[in-house]
Amino acid sequence: METEKEEIPAVTPVVEGAKPNLLKRFWFIFAALGIVLALSIGAFFISRQQPTTPEVANIPTPVPSPTPTEEDEIAALEQQSASDETAAIEVDLNQTDLSELDQELADIDDELATP
Repeated sequence: METEKEEIPAVTPVVEGAKPNLLKRFWFIFAALGIVLALSIGAFFISRQQPTTPEVANIPTPVPSPTPTEEDEIAALEQQSASDETAAIEVDLNQTDLSELDQELADIDDELATP
């Protein structure tokens, strides 16, 4: 004959007036709240800082207006002979002043090369 033993469940002793330890139960919530709070404070102070150097890229470059002599040269270039004869074309080409063209191209290259 086998005797059956009844198992009694283990009972945790309860102390009167003791509160459950919330830190042990919800430590991850408190840690997440602390991290969010620290990041929020850091973001606030970083957003309030003024930049120390001005942005150079936003400053537009002034374009000088053509001087009256340049306008006269442009007007002279626009006045060409309507003839298609070789002599008329040679006269138009001889009147065209291209002496400063190389210097202007060098200036454009220098402007494009500077950062």
